[in-house]
Amino acid sequence: MKNRYMFIIIVIIITAKLFAIDYISIDNPKEKRINPYQNDDKNTLFSYHNSSVDRLFYGTDSWAVFYDFTKWYAGIDTLKCQVESIYLYSWQNRVSAKIYLYDNVNGQPGSVIQERTSALTEGWNEIPVNPVELSQFWVIFDDITSNNVNAQNYVCASEGSGKNSYYKSGQAYYNFANNGFKSELLISVKGQLQSGMTDLVLSDFGFDRELVPGESVRPIIRIANNSKNPVFNPYVIFEYNNPNNELAGRDSVYIGNEIAAFDTLTVDLTLFEPVTLLSTPNQYQFQANVICDQMENEMLGNNSYSQIYNVFSDTLAFITLENFLQSDKNSSNQLWTAQNDLIHEGILRLDYFPDYSDDYFQLIFSEKNAWYQNYAFPNTIIQGNQKINGFNSNTYHSQLELILNEVSRKKTFLKLERADIDTLAGSLTVNLY
Repeated sequence: MKNRYMFIIIVIIITAKLFAIDYISIDNPKEKRINPYQNDDKNTLFSYHNSSVDRLFYGTDSWAVFYDFTKWYAGIDTLKCQVESIYLYSWQNRVSAKIYLYDNVNGQPGSVIQERTSALTEGWNEIPVNPVELSQFWVIFDDITSNNVNAQNYVCASEGSGKNSYYKSGQAYYNFANNGFKSELLISVKGQLQSGMTDLVLSDFGFDRELVPGESVRPIIRIANNSKNPVFNPYVIFEYNNPNNELAGRDSVYIGNEIAAFDTLTVDLTLFEPVTLLSTPNQYQFQANVICDQMENEMLGNNSYSQIYNVFSDTLAFITLENFLQSDKNSSNQLWTAQNDLIHEGILRLDYFPDYSDDYFQLIFSEKNAWYQNYAFPNTIIQGNQKINGFNSNTYHSQLELILNEVSRKKTFLKLERADIDTLAGSLTVNLY
């Protein structure tokens, strides 16, 4: 019996150690720090994080990211990375931090490949290393971190799968995802891919002028060869259409005989035929693909671009109220019936029943059918049965009229986001966008 108790105690201690880390969430968007190197080094910076500080972790003194370039591209297990630098985001200044490169042995760090001791400043830090070609390796960051939420020494992570980040407990490193942490440490590797494959990257896509109805535009496309091998006879296929296929087309542009290894270029936009957008407001889908002679030897996945653009006029001839305060129930509060007297020439009511299955486009359903009271969303779905209480038609009618008169001068398309009634103060707030 004594041995059984001792075994239970040991299990509890081990479990506690495995979950010894924790984090603080950073919810204020002003606190998010975007990687300043992301644009310039897009083709040579490799990471699993999203470049923003979402969580501050603490509880151990050793953190790691495992890089596996044998799985970086599906079907390519011979890929290596020539590592040249480590980028690490620090939440505060550090006097002496240690950064290691380790080889991989059975899913754990094996032997030290390189070691650096560096002072870190708040923000992104680059720690150069001697160039070395690796396919599987660990980047380990050692420094004393906080052991409770009230201290100030942390390591930073972004939202993510957590499958590539680790923390040390005892003599082993444990995976974030396997222990319930959906975060990736803000550690990046800068280097060059080493492979017999080619890797064309469509690194930037834009237009030579603003997208407005009736405007003629040409695409601006930037392409990089992210491999040590030259790419022969590359060309771009550019396609576009709108939902009704009133404007659809396809253009192919030959770039040149060759793009040298690790070279980047911007396609001459005059090679593309201009696209004249329709004079009416529309959505357009623009797609671009970079193709070369060695497509059977090309790392696919980042040589394509597809995006939907909304091209609408800034102003309309009338103001449109989408799903404004409404109800056809006689017992409904006067807040909804009073606004009918305010709809005048120049204002168009657009009411409909949002489809719950289409909540990506009809968020009004899920947001407003849940519940509504004085400080929540008003009823825009007829099957709702709760009502806003304490409505004073004389007070709120005049406030609603002032709101509509104010926004009518903007002549735009409005959707009701939220309506707040403060019955104590006798005020009505309507948020339209």
